[in-house]
Amino acid sequence: MHQDIGITNHPEFVNLQRAHWANIRAILRTTDALFALLENENDPPKQEVLRVAQDLVRDMKIKWQDEA
Repeated sequence: MHQDIGITNHPEFVNLQRAHWANIRAILRTTDALFALLENENDPPKQEVLRVAQDLVRDMKIKWQDEA
């Protein structure tokens, strides 16, 4: 009897899917951190805002490279 495991159960696909969602979570965490800094009533340190923004750009570049 032929058993089709399907693409969704293939180990490479599962690993790719895990990496995809891990990257999405990283982007969301970084975005949340950036908004938290910007919404703070005190003037946030510019270096900290810049660092978090650079982290967000890095995470998004990784995401775009994965999809290319």
